[in-house]
Amino acid sequence: MSSPLDDLSDELRLAVAELVEQSDLFNLSSTCRSYRALLTPNIFQTILLCNDEQSGLAMQEFLRSNKKFYVKKLHYKGVTKIPEQLMSEIEPVEEEEEEEEEDPKTVLSDHTREVLCDLKQFPNLKQLIVEFPWGEEDISAGFYHFERAESEEQVREREGEDAWRALMARTYAAIGENKSFSTVKSLDLRGVVAKAVSSWWQADFKAFLGSLQDFTLSTIAMENGAGWCQNTNEGYLDFLAKLGHNLTRHLRNVETLSIAGNDEGPIGCQGMRHAPSSLGVEYMPKLRHLYLKYFFLDPPLIKFIENHVKTLETIVLDECFGTGEITLAENGYGWKEFFNRIAATKTKRLVRFDISWENIELPWGDLHHSEDQDSDEFRTGKALLKSGRRAFAYGYLDDKYGMLFQNEDANLEKLVEAEDFKAYSELMNIVKVNATKS
Repeated sequence: MSSPLDDLSDELRLAVAELVEQSDLFNLSSTCRSYRALLTPNIFQTILLCNDEQSGLAMQEFLRSNKKFYVKKLHYKGVTKIPEQLMSEIEPVEEEEEEEEEDPKTVLSDHTREVLCDLKQFPNLKQLIVEFPWGEEDISAGFYHFERAESEEQVREREGEDAWRALMARTYAAIGENKSFSTVKSLDLRGVVAKAVSSWWQADFKAFLGSLQDFTLSTIAMENGAGWCQNTNEGYLDFLAKLGHNLTRHLRNVETLSIAGNDEGPIGCQGMRHAPSSLGVEYMPKLRHLYLKYFFLDPPLIKFIENHVKTLETIVLDECFGTGEITLAENGYGWKEFFNRIAATKTKRLVRFDISWENIELPWGDLHHSEDQDSDEFRTGKALLKSGRRAFAYGYLDDKYGMLFQNEDANLEKLVEAEDFKAYSELMNIVKVNATKS
């Protein structure tokens, strides 16, 4: 029996394949030789490698086949048990039956390590994704592992004792052994847990970072199950403050940088529950594209952009916030000041400047579901937004739980006075002129 797909060209069938789940794509390729030949490159474009022996053995077998030529992305997942860590002020509770802990020396199998330290075995590999996934149980058990900041000596000590810390150290050490760096130019550190890794300080790994053109880092969101966010932990804030020292200062050839905080631990500003952005003013001299998520506007961020104005072509801000009068931040910025500082550079390279939020909260709530739709505030806000004026979000952190809230009153006040929108419009005029010239 023929299928409607049979009447499509190969180009259209491949376009459909891009929308299909990997498992369904594999099943479809098993139906006949023509689909197998057509879909095999898509199926093996991204492959998964784990730290266990079985996965490492399977990957080494895979590398002996011609399918290795199709691989463009290698997604590594390091999985291990996260032991429970209680608050330091609480007496530890002895368990009735202790679980056998993993050996830090064997948590990364030799077979997996052999793959990671020789990525040139994948002739067309472009991107390496590194992830140490934490489930809900891991987050609940391990939340207070981040309670205290650690010295470099303490980091190395814990890596010798804890399997999950040893796994991260051994993984990055293996990656650093790629002397020729093969074809890998993109590194995605996905859902990073807030612990420095001693391997980051090794010359080999620094050299690997220096070979990259594209670097992405996102942090995992954590709360303890009772509402306390991870920015109530000193160790998390210390980790963010040292991102530049530990990682970004070595990205001397990077052209695209993506950094994402999260709603339970935004990045930016000094003060209680805050950690200043630490991208490094003098780092990444070739940077062309900057993507940030869950940042507060602060002086280091503005100085970073000003210092890269001769190379920056793209700035994209997602769920980023100015600081108003209600804030724990000691050095925050409003949107008007932020836009004016960038415009004052008279940038000739910036051709894309995007800002977005899933929702901007105002005192009258959602335009379509507000219970107070007859209020003056609602009518004023609705009229202004319909006229084409943009609102810009202001946020603050709760002093007890560290929760992120939008400052609804500031959002509305700034919308009405229009100073933010005026500064934004002037900056966008510069961007549009640059785009036309380019």
